Amino acid sequence: MADIPLKTALDLPPIDASPAALLFGFLGGVTGMISLEDLLGLITADALGLGDVKDDLAALATAVQGKLSASPGSVKTANLDDGAVTLAKQASVATASFLGRAAAGNGVQEVLSVAQAVALLGFTQSLNANGYLKLPGGLMIQWGKTAAIGDASVTFPAVFPNACYAVVPVLVYSANAATMIVGCSIDGVTAAKFDVRSRYQGVGGESGILATPINWIAVGR
Repeated sequence: MADIPLKTALDLPPIDASPAALLFGFLGGVTGMISLEDLLGLITADALGLGDVKDDLAALATAVQGKLSASPGSVKTANLDDGAVTLAKQASVATASFLGRAAAGNGVQEVLSVAQAVALLGFTQSLNANGYLKLPGGLMIQWGKTAAIGDASVTFPAVFPNACYAVVPVLVYSANAATMIVGCSIDGVTAAKFDVRSRYQGVGGESGILATPINWIAVGR
């Protein structure tokens, strides 16, 4: 690139005392010429009096970079303000699903099914005719129906982890109910089973063991 003539430093107005201005004047005074490349090289942030601004911008860039993740435009989770993730920003979650993590360890949120969410909350269940429901905190409810029995032991669908607190048995209707008084009682309650005894008292004074189905419900933990 061709050199262009410049005025000497003595002809320049006193704009400032920056190194660029002094050097510019020196080169012009000594050679009377300066290349365009040299001139452009002198135009720096310091020469323009923007040194402090440059430092501030560099500090700002460093601070911002520390809050960004590897993904462009994303902010590191640890730097999110409390309440920054609003419901509106999670509006694409599918019906009957939840955000959370079923996988072990830390990581990105996953879309969980109802079954996965129930398991994470501590619910376990078996929704059969003889089944149970274990609630968060440990409370457990069990239920069932026996075959026609008189004196027998009934095994719970699942063993209570600690103890069974109460069992309520109810006799199923008997074809002879119009001519007898019936009742049942329980005994031998453990975390795994209970014993039941069914009896009847007929209108004629007869009595004995009554073989009939029993509905029951038990509570424990």
